[in-house]
Amino acid sequence: NPTGNTGMAKGGYGDLLPGMILALLSRGVLPEHAAMLGVYLHGLCGDITAQRVGEDSALPSLAAESIGDAIKKLRT
Repeated sequence: NPTGNTGMAKGGYGDLLPGMILALLSRGVLPEHAAMLGVYLHGLCGDITAQRVGEDSALPSLAAESIGDAIKKLRT
């Protein structure tokens, strides 16, 4: 997975990942695809957040707010 950064090594980021995977599963994505896509999007959210506020300030709550932007970026 090419996404993600060291700013994600803080409490709360690990909680965001299973929520993203479960959301994909609930939309009918196959489990193996949901896992792969969830990991990629999780890291992409971390990257988008780090670009906005810097790695040190990249809180998981801010990464969760970046989910829409990550999906848009993935679709382009």
